[in-house]
Amino acid sequence: MGKGRSRNGQEAYRKERLAGKGKTTGGEGSGADADAPSAAQARPAYRSADRVDARTISNHLWSSYYKEQKVVPEGEWEAFEETMRSTLPVSFRLTGSSSDATVSALRAYMKETHAASVLSASGRKLEPIAWYPHEMAWRFDVSRAELRGKGPPDKPLEPSPDGSDTRDPALVRFHQFLKREGDLGSLSRQEEVSMIPPLVLAVEPHHAVLDMCAAPGSKTQQLIEALDSASLDGAPAGFVIANDADLRRCRLLIHQCARLASAHVVVTHHDAQLFPSRLGGSAALRFDRVLCDVPCSSDGTLRKAPDMWRRWHDKMAHGIHRLQLMIACRGIELLNVGGRLVYSTCSLNPIEDEAVVCALLAKYGDKLRLADAAQHVPLLKRSPALSTWRVRAGGAWHSTWDALPDELKQGSRIRPSMFAPEPSVVESYNLDLCLRVLPHNQNTGGFFVALFEKLGEVEGARVEGGDGAGARARADGDADETNMVGDADGVGDADGVGDADGPPEVDAVAHADGDGDGDGDGDARKARKLDAGCSARAGAAHACADGARAPKPVRDCVERVLHGTGCIGGQYDKLFELKAEVLLRLQRFYGIDTQRLPLEQLVSRSPTSKSIYFVSDAILRMLKADVQTKLSVVNTGIRVLELSGMKGLDCEYRLCQEGLRTLVSRELITRQVVRAPVSDLLLLYQKRSAVRVDEFTPETARQLLHETKAGCFALVSEMYEAAGDAAGGPGSTPVRAHAPASAPPAGEKRRHLLVCSAMWSTRGAAEILVPKAESNAALIWLGSTGYRATSADQSNAASKERAAAAARA
Repeated sequence: MGKGRSRNGQEAYRKERLAGKGKTTGGEGSGADADAPSAAQARPAYRSADRVDARTISNHLWSSYYKEQKVVPEGEWEAFEETMRSTLPVSFRLTGSSSDATVSALRAYMKETHAASVLSASGRKLEPIAWYPHEMAWRFDVSRAELRGKGPPDKPLEPSPDGSDTRDPALVRFHQFLKREGDLGSLSRQEEVSMIPPLVLAVEPHHAVLDMCAAPGSKTQQLIEALDSASLDGAPAGFVIANDADLRRCRLLIHQCARLASAHVVVTHHDAQLFPSRLGGSAALRFDRVLCDVPCSSDGTLRKAPDMWRRWHDKMAHGIHRLQLMIACRGIELLNVGGRLVYSTCSLNPIEDEAVVCALLAKYGDKLRLADAAQHVPLLKRSPALSTWRVRAGGAWHSTWDALPDELKQGSRIRPSMFAPEPSVVESYNLDLCLRVLPHNQNTGGFFVALFEKLGEVEGARVEGGDGAGARARADGDADETNMVGDADGVGDADGVGDADGPPEVDAVAHADGDGDGDGDGDARKARKLDAGCSARAGAAHACADGARAPKPVRDCVERVLHGTGCIGGQYDKLFELKAEVLLRLQRFYGIDTQRLPLEQLVSRSPTSKSIYFVSDAILRMLKADVQTKLSVVNTGIRVLELSGMKGLDCEYRLCQEGLRTLVSRELITRQVVRAPVSDLLLLYQKRSAVRVDEFTPETARQLLHETKAGCFALVSEMYEAAGDAAGGPGSTPVRAHAPASAPPAGEKRRHLLVCSAMWSTRGAAEILVPKAESNAALIWLGSTGYRATSADQSNAASKERAAAAARA
């Protein structure tokens, strides 16, 4: 939503921002003026949107438009407008399954440690979002600026003379908690209403899922979680394709998905309205669930982006309506019969909401129907969908296409599909099944959701006024990849962006996903960093893809290209099939269970095979079927192994921490796995250097000396919660663990809690390979957890003493 701004709009906005800053010069010789601000003082420490006081801004166009459309029920306008001009509360979601022990402990820790302290410090509650199930989503009723120590827009906090933080210590600790756990992937900062579409889609483990406009990725995370967490007794059979038209935003999408370490997700780069429907030959590409969270004018996000008040006008919807309709048509094309599609926007405009829904129902007739979206979020307060609306163009209101003057029909972006159908037709569509969320109902942003069910096969999507046939032909073979939705113009070439009506500005800041709420580096800087790194890696891979120029490791490790072609600029991933001898060495050293993990699911992204990735069976079959490389794959798979660079070892590849939990929890490897008590983990996390074997507990030392070979191994600690005990403590990486076959000790109940660490052993010592940030978070977890050690820990007095000393430290 709101995925770009026109070039003219960008330049005008830049000039407006510069003019609003009150920039002054120091007069003659001011270049070395001692009173001039330093670079650190001149550089803003927060976004300008945080400083805009919406209560001081008026936009008559906005007020008159929505009053005339009767978007707000009678008697509620004042409450609606007052809420729209207030700041948006901070909200976040705990990642993972509600049944995961780490998630439960993180929630318990947050309640115990932060809920009361932030209430005392700010007078605002930290509380679960009522309509989100299992207390997995939370709201703290302060603005982002207040949480970051800037104060509300009307009362900004003055910095202290010594530069110290002026916030209450409780708020500082809570802010640090959010940043730390967000970096580790234990929680996701996300606007409340952005959480609705994945819940309504109701993803199950066997579903093939497409997220058509996925960046920046918060909703995609929810889809992956639904796929993984609903299948705790085994690997899910389904997968998620997360697509976006902007390659830079695809890098952000990769960053978000990587936090969940899932082997069941593919990131692709396509114009959503041209997404491939076939993989070559007779292999059709179809999905059980499609999320169509389309680009929009984003006026439902005014609370988060108040600077948009100045720039809003009703023509913004005119320029993007057709694009929204074409993307939705393509999504319905790609849907299996019986499958479901969610259409959503963060816009309040009926031209982007109900008008698109009615156009889809009119186009597909009895092959498509609306389903009840509210049943999936029964506690969510909603307003009724509109049954009638009008279009404002040329300074006047128009109720039908026929009543529109000819000059507006020819010289503007107004389309027949923007107008409300006859009342009897609208009634037959059952628009009341849609969700229209108004901000004053539950202190949220504005949002619209419609849930469709496909009842029969449909023909190729063609929207009036557009080249539907040509678009379909390009999507099925000769797609022009330069025609992207998320280019600098914001809406691609769908109907243009600069006619006589003025440019429809699509706000690049206002995303209901809320990923811009993060602290420190922003989305743009992350995108540049990720783009540079990924492009360099991909470029190097494609540069040596030619056999004549390939380095020696190609002949040693790679058998052939599994998927991908030499695209211009090396922007897309190639997948390489590893040679049988390489796979056999890995299988013998790590004891890979080929029944659970067929060796063909281990692939490389480069001919040098520096890293090896695990992809799910469903994704592997799909990529093999894509013989014509219709899918532009930017990223897939989870990294499980990489070259160590050490000589003289039985296996040159070491385990990677990001994929280790998957390998251990699903028992995909049976060798080089050492099960140790918690005290040994504490020792390693605290020391973060080589630990002699004789410093470990006797059983751990025995396994290291007699059951593992020199090289990499996994150190695994299982913890159980005694019956009746309560779990607490902050979490680190979300647990997607499937319980090992071993039974818990007598009198204890299984809590599915595994702590896995990649280790390196040589010359009678072991060293941890876990990143420092993750080990520090694990220390917090292990130091304050409500779990107790296993019987192996309790039987060793020396281990007890070390654990007590570590807890005191």
